[in-house]
Amino acid sequence: MMIIYFNITFTPKSKNMKNWFNLVGLMLLSNIALAQYCSPQGNCTRRDYINNFTFNTNSRLNSAGSNCGTWRTQGPSYVNTGLSTTVTQGKKYAMSVRGRTGGTTQGFGIWIDFNKDNDFNDAGEFVSSNTNPTNQTFNDSILIPISAKAGTTRMRVRSLRSTAIKSRESCTTFNRGETEDYTLIVQDAPIPPITDFKANTTVSCNGIVNFTDLTPNKVVSWLWEFGDGDTSHKQNPKHTYVSGTYTVKLTATNTFGSKAESKTNYITVNVGSGPIAAQCTPISTSAKGFGITSFTFSTLAQTSQDATVGYEDFSCTQVPVTQGLSYQIKFGSITAQAKQNFRAWIDYNGDGVFSTQEMVLSQDNANEANQMITIPSNSAVGSALRVRIAAVYFLTSPSGSAFTSCVTLNNGQMEDYNVIIKKNTAKPIANLEAVPPKSCDGVVQFNDISQNLPSKWEWDFGDGSKSSLEHPKHTYTADGTYSIKLKVTNAFGTDSTTKASLVTVNLKSQVKAACASTSTSHIDDYGVKYVIFNTINNITPDAKHGYQDYSCSHQTIVNTNSKYSIEIKTGSLNLEDVTVWIDYDNDGVFNSTNEKVMVSVNDTVHRDTITIPAASIKFKALRMRVISDIVGTNIKSCEALIYGQAEDYAVIIRGDSSASPAPVADFSADTVKSCTGVIQFTDNSTNTPNQWDWDFGDASSSIIKNPKHTYGGPGKYTVKLTTTNSFGSNLKVKTAYIDVDDVYCGATSLKQIALSQIQVYPNPSEGLVKISFPISQIKNYELEIVSMQGQIIYLNSLNSNDINLLEVDISNQEGGIYLLKVSTGNNQIIKKVIIK
Repeated sequence: MMIIYFNITFTPKSKNMKNWFNLVGLMLLSNIALAQYCSPQGNCTRRDYINNFTFNTNSRLNSAGSNCGTWRTQGPSYVNTGLSTTVTQGKKYAMSVRGRTGGTTQGFGIWIDFNKDNDFNDAGEFVSSNTNPTNQTFNDSILIPISAKAGTTRMRVRSLRSTAIKSRESCTTFNRGETEDYTLIVQDAPIPPITDFKANTTVSCNGIVNFTDLTPNKVVSWLWEFGDGDTSHKQNPKHTYVSGTYTVKLTATNTFGSKAESKTNYITVNVGSGPIAAQCTPISTSAKGFGITSFTFSTLAQTSQDATVGYEDFSCTQVPVTQGLSYQIKFGSITAQAKQNFRAWIDYNGDGVFSTQEMVLSQDNANEANQMITIPSNSAVGSALRVRIAAVYFLTSPSGSAFTSCVTLNNGQMEDYNVIIKKNTAKPIANLEAVPPKSCDGVVQFNDISQNLPSKWEWDFGDGSKSSLEHPKHTYTADGTYSIKLKVTNAFGTDSTTKASLVTVNLKSQVKAACASTSTSHIDDYGVKYVIFNTINNITPDAKHGYQDYSCSHQTIVNTNSKYSIEIKTGSLNLEDVTVWIDYDNDGVFNSTNEKVMVSVNDTVHRDTITIPAASIKFKALRMRVISDIVGTNIKSCEALIYGQAEDYAVIIRGDSSASPAPVADFSADTVKSCTGVIQFTDNSTNTPNQWDWDFGDASSSIIKNPKHTYGGPGKYTVKLTTTNSFGSNLKVKTAYIDVDDVYCGATSLKQIALSQIQVYPNPSEGLVKISFPISQIKNYELEIVSMQGQIIYLNSLNSNDINLLEVDISNQEGGIYLLKVSTGNNQIIKKVIIK
């Protein structure tokens, strides 16, 4: 088989781009299989030729590029010499090749068509090359593998001026080089068979197994012993088993002897264990390399043949999964010559039909499908359920809803497996996400991403509002930073989590709404890869992810009459045009008179400068739109794009600050040494700031002027405050400013010192905490854990001679702050215990 590879740089200029891609695809596929060896072209008129070549008994010396032609009339630079030599499987033979004496250095490459399929593209057929071009003789030895087919085949020798030759260049046109072909007659190795075999499946639910002889050298007779008393003398037999486990043995014989290969407990048959028959058997037509050659899911890691063999049914290969858990599903073919579109289905209700709702993966224009999927709670438990996966060349893929589990694939393949789903009997593990975590309009979508199928949800949004929905949407009405708590329950238990300072709401920074600009048909690599403008530095996915609105999360402050650099990166493979607008009058419309601030064409890295005009709305977040598309497109701010992408950011314009002062940040705390961790901060900045950004040093923040903050554990914390007004910003940092430690509760007596050395960890925890006691003269302690409402939830006494590490389980309590009281005599210490 011969594959023609295209290395094309193009600059598309019209909506006919998809037709161009389809044409290239047809060219690629129509040239994949030819019935004879290619005759590569070259130019050796400048004496870039093969002068001497020897291999075994073949010797062609001082040929001096007889097929090169002249400078005026170039020859083909290719010759089939007709010289032949006989070689034997398993033996090595010396080879030497040299270009013109005293000539320019050359790279040499040698191929042998070991499988006799009229090309040099298979693994192991690129048998020799020099990585460093030379004008001396290049010597090597070449092994004829046992797997080489006996009979007449072809050897190819190529030279290329000053360049090392690569394995895929057996048919490439060389500007400066020559090609010579020779004939090899391969003889069988004079050894008994190196017996090997495989089965199409080692786990069968219908008992039918196809065996294939893989013995690499000559075999004249076969004896199969299937392990159930039956035998066969066919080379590749089909055998039907009853339920059981079987050892299979193959004895292969040739004129030099016999050899047996046994595979112990190789075949397992469980008749009737497979899934229900599918509603259809897929059909595909394909070129080599496309389709599916590897599939991983849960505990399964399966390899298979590519799409040239068509649909493959591995539905007796079973994968165990559990309701409510997430698993990575990954499949494709690394040998595919182009990107593919992928789909996957699981027949969750076991009716043999893959419904639209049972599609678990849909990825386009990728090298490999790769996604996490969660097994739903309403799936059938304990039964074998069919899994179907599909991969197809992206230019011949069915589109949209036409890509079903029964569609015929051109240059693609489907494979079937099965899963057995176990019931989940574990208590939930609480987890959540907020989208977006920074909101300018107060609207935040909360998603439960807990494991183990919770059936009840208790949300606390941090502003006094609550919800019992699984995925609630909440609207905040006041600026602030909010901690989110989620408690989840199922029949097997309860769990809770608190995400401190997860959501930040800043209603003053909301950007006026505008139209969205989306692409009609994404082509991989097109779109915006990053935007750098003043303090904005955002790396983003390409146009595959469509329009992206970063106007809340990525904002920057600029001054009027000032100039700022902007840099935008688009795809690396294809040039694009880029246009940028800023909505200076904040009317939600981008005009082309003064709001189109940048146009860059025919490039991959787009650079310019933007001068901020005095005539603009100030002190409000203004929308900045960045759009890319194919070269030659007259990009509009709201029209649909062809292959490109639109992204929005925000710009806050302030006046000329030369005559007005920016703030000078400063702050204080009511105490810098705390036993409880509760600190009241006060802004002491000058020059009238109107925005505050606190960083408390424990991954928490606030935008309130004078916030009160509670630290969750002991430590020394660096506090930062950035204050802003219309004329600038300023940062104040106080390193190790806050010291939180139980020792500041006071410890004067021996008993107090012992109490101060008691440690509680982990804190915060999921409810299982450890309490360690110091080695001291103090031995007897009384312990009490109470809620903030005063309810006693734990009571105990101990002697530290008997135990100095106590483990306490209060995981059945709701998340929050509890007080641990430890007493000895009349002395007592109180520590906070935080349950997440």
